[in-house]
Amino acid sequence: MQANATKRSIAVLGMGRSGTSMITAGLEPFGVHLGDSLLAPDTHENARGFYEDSLVVDINFRLGEVLRLSEAGTSTLNPDYLSLPEIVRFKGEAIEMAQRRFANVACWGFKDPRTAAVIGFWQAVFEAIGRQDSYIIAIRNPLSVVASLGRLGEVTPTIAMLAWLQRYVYCVSHIWNRPCVVVNYDHVMAEPAAQFERIAKAIDLPWSTSTVEALQSYANEFISGELRHSKHTSADLLAGSDAPRLVKQGWELLEKLGNDDVQITDPDFRKSWRAIEDEVYGLYPLFEVVREQSQELMSMTPAKLLAKTWRRRMGVLKRALIDRDGNATYRLKRMVKLRLGIKKIKPESREPTRP
Repeated sequence: MQANATKRSIAVLGMGRSGTSMITAGLEPFGVHLGDSLLAPDTHENARGFYEDSLVVDINFRLGEVLRLSEAGTSTLNPDYLSLPEIVRFKGEAIEMAQRRFANVACWGFKDPRTAAVIGFWQAVFEAIGRQDSYIIAIRNPLSVVASLGRLGEVTPTIAMLAWLQRYVYCVSHIWNRPCVVVNYDHVMAEPAAQFERIAKAIDLPWSTSTVEALQSYANEFISGELRHSKHTSADLLAGSDAPRLVKQGWELLEKLGNDDVQITDPDFRKSWRAIEDEVYGLYPLFEVVREQSQELMSMTPAKLLAKTWRRRMGVLKRALIDRDGNATYRLKRMVKLRLGIKKIKPESREPTRP
């Protein structure tokens, strides 16, 4: 198949703080369209930009509300959730949005860390409109992810570890029969050109002299040691930490994929991954407790962090309104509700508004 011969999507999946924004930005030199409704950068959380389509984020937010996904990403997804009336309605909205995104482009790329938890929903959308789907899974050492999330003050280490495990377990087996590639954040930081060449070969993107030049410009502008506030080795995780056993086993397998030591199609890999998956699904009652506790923690979140979370949600709604997708009334009501909530927070506790 020639690169971009048919209209298709490229979804960048992975836990937050794993380089999904960095990798998504690197798709533009390949001619991948990222949409015209991207969220604005955040100088505190992601100064170079999130590269997230506001409508994708908005739909994922609402999916999370209906499916009771926690802010940390932990969930106990009903396997039949796609047939729920609210989800059917969201699917109709997503189909209309995706059709607009594909109107004048051959390849549309998008990312939102929440997508990994609801990848079955988006696969149903692409199947409905007859578009091929391919995937890039961004991975990063769980210890580094936990440290990065902790720096932002978002979740406790235990919840972050369990969210990391569940998110990858849920998405990997959903995509392994489709074009996909696993990319290690630390490898991209060290050798961006080589890693994007891996990506191009794995999911059939064009590779030429002009692409290499554009990637070099991207690397000079986007990739910097300042992006990485923590770095841990596999030895730190496997031998030097008290991370859960399943997290360690999951990381070992994902790291092998990122190193090309194994292929996602290898029967031995799939057997090992299925074993982890079976154990994780057996722990779903525990995940329900974790989800409830994480929601309770959010209710006790310091006012400054709560205001930041709500402001980001308002930013998503504003961008979605600009996109004019027929849901303006709903989003205006949500914005009013969020604005009233922010006003109730004591002024001295609010995070300063950034330009």
